[in-house]
Amino acid sequence: MTPEATSAPDQFLTRLAERNLPVHERIQRLVEASTQPNAVHSALVRLFPSAGDLRIVTTNYDRHLTTAAASFFGKPPAVYQAPALPLGRDFTGIVHLHGCVDQRPQDLVATFADFGRAYLTDAWAARFLQDMFRTYCVLFVGYSHNDLIMQYLGRGLPPGTERFGLISDEAPPNRDWLAMGITAVTYPSADHHAALTEGLERWAELSGWGLLEQEHQIMDLVAPPQEPDGSARASVPQDPARLSYLESVISQEETVSLFTRHAQDPVWLDWASAQPAFAPLFQRGPALDRVGSALSWWFAHSFAAKFPADAMAVVHQRRGVLHPTTAQDVAASLRTTQPDAQAIGGWVPMLIRSQASGLALSWLLSSLDWPEHRDSILLLLDHLIAPQPQMVPSFTAPGAVRFDVDTLTGDEYSLREVWERLRGSHLDEISHRMLAGMERHLRNAQTACSANRDTSGFDLRSFQRSAIEPHPQDTPPTGFDLVIDIARDCSEHLAKVTPELAVSVFESWAGSDVALLQRLAVHGWNARTDIGADDKLRWLLTHDLLYATATKHEVFRLIANALPGTEDVRSDLLTRILAGPDTDDGEPRRAELRAYEVYNLLTWTCQHDPSFTQAQQALNELQQAHPNFTARKCPDLNITFQAIVTRSPVTTEELSSMVSDEDIDRLLTYQGEPRPDVFAGRQAMLPKVTEAAAATPAWGIRIATALVTRSEWQTDLWPCLLEAWTQTAPRLDEESALDVLGILGRLNQEAVTGEVHAATVRLLRALAADHASSERVLAACEVIGGALVEQAEQEGPAPAAMDLFNDWSYGLTAFWVQEAVRRWNATDEDRRTGLPEASRAALTALVDGRHPRTLTAVATLAQNLPALVAIDENWTTTHLLPAFDWAADTATARAAWTGYLAAPYWNERVLELLRPSLLQCFTHIQDEQLRPTLVTHVADLCLYSATAAQPEHGILTAFLSSSSDTDRKLWAQHIGWRLGKLQPAEAQGNWERWVRDYWARRLDNRPVRLTADEGGQMLDWVLPAGDLFPEAVGLLVKSPSRFPGAFLFFRNLKDSPVLAEHPTETAQLAAHVLTHLDGPVAVCEEIGSVLHALIATGDPELVPTLRQACEGAAKAGCPDALTWAKNCPK
Repeated sequence: MTPEATSAPDQFLTRLAERNLPVHERIQRLVEASTQPNAVHSALVRLFPSAGDLRIVTTNYDRHLTTAAASFFGKPPAVYQAPALPLGRDFTGIVHLHGCVDQRPQDLVATFADFGRAYLTDAWAARFLQDMFRTYCVLFVGYSHNDLIMQYLGRGLPPGTERFGLISDEAPPNRDWLAMGITAVTYPSADHHAALTEGLERWAELSGWGLLEQEHQIMDLVAPPQEPDGSARASVPQDPARLSYLESVISQEETVSLFTRHAQDPVWLDWASAQPAFAPLFQRGPALDRVGSALSWWFAHSFAAKFPADAMAVVHQRRGVLHPTTAQDVAASLRTTQPDAQAIGGWVPMLIRSQASGLALSWLLSSLDWPEHRDSILLLLDHLIAPQPQMVPSFTAPGAVRFDVDTLTGDEYSLREVWERLRGSHLDEISHRMLAGMERHLRNAQTACSANRDTSGFDLRSFQRSAIEPHPQDTPPTGFDLVIDIARDCSEHLAKVTPELAVSVFESWAGSDVALLQRLAVHGWNARTDIGADDKLRWLLTHDLLYATATKHEVFRLIANALPGTEDVRSDLLTRILAGPDTDDGEPRRAELRAYEVYNLLTWTCQHDPSFTQAQQALNELQQAHPNFTARKCPDLNITFQAIVTRSPVTTEELSSMVSDEDIDRLLTYQGEPRPDVFAGRQAMLPKVTEAAAATPAWGIRIATALVTRSEWQTDLWPCLLEAWTQTAPRLDEESALDVLGILGRLNQEAVTGEVHAATVRLLRALAADHASSERVLAACEVIGGALVEQAEQEGPAPAAMDLFNDWSYGLTAFWVQEAVRRWNATDEDRRTGLPEASRAALTALVDGRHPRTLTAVATLAQNLPALVAIDENWTTTHLLPAFDWAADTATARAAWTGYLAAPYWNERVLELLRPSLLQCFTHIQDEQLRPTLVTHVADLCLYSATAAQPEHGILTAFLSSSSDTDRKLWAQHIGWRLGKLQPAEAQGNWERWVRDYWARRLDNRPVRLTADEGGQMLDWVLPAGDLFPEAVGLLVKSPSRFPGAFLFFRNLKDSPVLAEHPTETAQLAAHVLTHLDGPVAVCEEIGSVLHALIATGDPELVPTLRQACEGAAKAGCPDALTWAKNCPK
């Protein structure tokens, strides 16, 4: 062969073609006579798990890849030959880019002319390759890239296309692979490229491994071998191939857990710390992916607590920062493992620096014991008690925000619990240190709250705290209150045990610009036991705090505690009190307020020391000067909160005796009056009117008669009286009932409010039900009901669609249906003639009137469709069924179906009558309120109707043809739930009647394709199949499936008799479900029970299926899957 034929075959073949030689035919004959597939072909095919997953593009003309695939998979793959190529962005199979020997010779791409058509003029090869390179990661095997067009194409692709090439060391050394966007992976070409064959075969072997084989391999690599002395020392293998395999293992979601499960020696932590997959654990980046989360958990629970020195050394190598998730995992590990204090002490600063979650650190803090973890406790407590500024809506500027500090860094409940333990017996050791921290937090909180506004000295946090000591107005406490409480507890303790130090702290706080620190200073001075009462009050006077707004409560409290024990300071105190606050600017209103402040403080002083006669005399003089001044309930508080209790001015018993005209005037006009600590209001009196009328019906009738006489039609007493009579309808005698109905007749002629009408309808229904034997009562009820029908025709506006069942006409329509049903039941069967005349007239007027309340009447009657069909089918088909027709009127049809679907009652006759309109519903009802109910109703029809699920009936077919994937998923879910609730014989009957045939049709894509989500919901159909269980399993395993956890399925399966009765099919079912799980499962124990029972049969024919099931269980995260697989029969 000439050098040209070897180095540039397309050029060589072009020259031959130019001599009119049959180049394409000769290529075809030569290739057809070539050798059989070799090891490289077989290895390439074995890289793919199935023929359906195969994706190979070749420029060779032979069929060796197809032959190898058919041999390995047992069936030929899809094959595409130029120029009839698939979409490059979506294909599977083998693509012969330049043609194949078993097609027409002229279709082979061999000469320059062929390449021009393939890549330039027709460009079918170029389009295919562009889409393929943009969509898939591509590996070139045995391709030299000598084609000029391919070199141009490679350089012209956009960045981000992943392309690799297995390149022998014989390739031209000057070939610029990176310029063409290809990452070259070189191998030695010795021994006829044996390294390529061996590498591909090994790769194929690894690709064929399931998780069980991989876990076994990983165990061999990472588990330490036993030494002769019984010890076990792990070591990292030095073989590059094994290390490369482990690197791939820890970078993949499916296999990383296999590594973390068995690599428990610190040598593996040292090795893993250098891997790229480990790096995100030590960065404050985005959320960890599944690989990062698995490695984070492994690092924390296998090493952070058990081998703290090794773990911390890794963190220090990574600049001493953990990802917040890793920090949280470490905190959880320390809490559960409880290593020594030195280890925890080393981790705590690192966790704080790494911004571990406050909740995780709070739980860790709660688990630590004093004094063993003293420093860690104090460090964590100081960090977690820090308030966290949060943006909240502004009080004063709509749309603006302000900062508040109610929330702490840590968990408030845990922190309170920890502090209660510490303050009980350890304040001597911690009060000074904690006090410094609390002062810092209070100052920072004040700065944060005032940073974005001009506060003019106003401290919102102080304003919201009524008292430094526990106070009823400060409940429930906020997180920030805990900061104040700790500062208070520590300052009180300091004042008692080290007063010299306390004095310097309190003096510093008193001069602070932080109001809460000023208040804590006064509170602390009050708590001192080393000085007398005179000194305490003199300190107040020295700092001029008597009228300081911020410290008002604490100042008043100090005066109350100290004043009775004073001697020398009283005169100075009174002088300063009478001087008043420094706010006198001559403005009269301000002068009045200033005088009241003096009055308020004098009142407090005299209350707490009645013997202070000079103060009492000054108060009397001030009271004479300002007779309008009254003492406040809480003079020491700037603001008080008090619940206003509204109570009735009269009791039920008192009402029952109120019958005079003056009493009725009072009932009509009373609005309310203030009383001590309560407010006597009308709204509290009205329920008492109901109670009195219910307890004494005669009183209620007497009051109502008086209201009728006075023509008081609009009073709010009427709903109370009607409600009372509704409650007492069973206890009313016939005459009283007639009296009530007489009053009702007058009332509903005059009062035309919806509230009165609604109460009237409720009362009519109660009286008709409880006095069914009295024709006089029933006749009177029907007269009033008829009058209400006339009012319903005239009154507007129409209720909104969502309020159809809240309008009073709903109850009116239900009353007339109730009357029809009652009279129909009371009539002998041979004398029934349909709807009673009164009901017929009323219901016809309501449903045919086209008035504002027609839609409510239609919805109400639709709820009672089976009863109306039974009573009078002719009237129902004439007046009600047309309302269900979407073609006639959409609004009316929607009202009818809204009523019907609210609680669908039906029978076979109703279904037959509704069927034409029901078929229209699937395209008209699409909203999220009615659509799910319609879907589940169709499911119920299939299960309980003898015909609905049959194809010829049309309902199920029409539903499926017009439904979304979400609809069909919900429908399948509801079918499964219902089948599980049926008696076994009923469930199997459904399978025999329609389910089996339906499932078979869906597998044939009739009428629509079965989706994986829908197939996943059909899992719950299988166990109720009874004797048809084997067939059900066969249908499921043929279905596309995606199971979202199968939580209850395995719990039910482990207790099902099918385990013993049908082990082969049960094994197939378990394997199918476990293979198609969508994510991890939380029922590994139940899965293990099922597989153990199947393994215990000892049937060797089940082994392949059981191993498949164990493989799926391993993929789903069950840690014992390898053990289960080992227990399978040989």
